[in-house]
Amino acid sequence: MGDTRYINLNNAGPSSGVAVCDDCVRVFFEIKRDHKWQYVIYKITDDLKSIVVEERGGKHKTYQDFVNKLKEAEKKGQCRYGLFDVKFSCNDIHSEKLAFFLWSPDTATTRQKMVYSTSVKALKQRFNGLHIFIQCNDETDLALSHVFDKCSAKYV
Repeated sequence: MGDTRYINLNNAGPSSGVAVCDDCVRVFFEIKRDHKWQYVIYKITDDLKSIVVEERGGKHKTYQDFVNKLKEAEKKGQCRYGLFDVKFSCNDIHSEKLAFFLWSPDTATTRQKMVYSTSVKALKQRFNGLHIFIQCNDETDLALSHVFDKCSAKYV
């Protein structure tokens, strides 16, 4: 009888090899629990080794500010991850959802798209309690009406 060892594949790192920095998780809880930020944007470092916080948008910032920051990355042929604290009403019910975005514009480089899509699982695993995932590839996907539809789907 040999020594049997088990490997927990659920905790295995992402296939892209990109690590999630602890600061990403800390800032996630600042927006989720404390509502300290309106949005947070994350990026993969230029050396493709880690996911880091790129920007925190204060409570005075708007959804359009968030979209503008994502579009700045698009101009460089890059992708981004983001969180936005969405407040909405549906059928007289006021609610708030934290939406997670994968911004992978059609104009991003193939390498960017591949690295971001293979690394998203690691980030989502570290962000416990996400309910809304929105993959955006163009202006239509970023439209606020589309975000509201995703957030309010269970109320209609």
